[in-house]
Amino acid sequence: MKTDTEDLLDSLKFSYIQYKACTSNDNAVNTAYTQGYCIALEDILEVHFGVTPNKIIEIRKSILGDNPLGRMYTEIPMDFLEIVEI
Repeated sequence: MKTDTEDLLDSLKFSYIQYKACTSNDNAVNTAYTQGYCIALEDILEVHFGVTPNKIIEIRKSILGDNPLGRMYTEIPMDFLEIVEI
C-alpha cells in the first residue's frame, strides 16, 4: 500500500514526463499544455512540499532568465524536481 507521499511523488513524476513530452513539439497547443503542467508542478511544490512562492520564482528565473514574457518553460531541468528529492 502506497503512502500519500509516494502517490504524490508518482503523480509529480508523471506530470514531469507529460511536460517533457509536450516540449518535444513546439506549437501553441503543446505550449499551453506545457504551461499547465508546469503550473501544476509549482502548485504541488508549494502546497504539498512547502516550497515558498518566492523560491519557485527564483527557480523559474534561473531557468527562464529575466524575460518571463518569452516562451515560458522551455525546459525545466531535473534540478527543479530535486527540491523534493525525487
